[in-house]
Amino acid sequence: MDRPYGKAADLMERKNRNLKPERLTEQETAVLELLYFLTSFEELVRELDWSETDLRQVLVGMIKKGWVVQFVRRQELPEPLEGLNLDELADSYFVATRQGLLLHNSR
Repeated sequence: MDRPYGKAADLMERKNRNLKPERLTEQETAVLELLYFLTSFEELVRELDWSETDLRQVLVGMIKKGWVVQFVRRQELPEPLEGLNLDELADSYFVATRQGLLLHNSR
């Protein structure tokens, strides 16, 4: 007997079985714990007690994965960026995305 929705449902079920859940590294977990609210790069360095280079590396990866959004100060209020601006990383603010928070809370 055919399943409801036919081949499309079968394809989605097969695809979902092959997906591996993403796992957070210890560094990514530590960053996400601080990004429930808009947080500056400077504050992250201070709170995590990491070098700027280490923090940059982790943040860039998380932004590329869609787990974190970068904000830059244009005038009085920070504005979200579409993507990543490496030149302004140290002067930026960051916040976890919905995807990042869900991943963090599901561990």
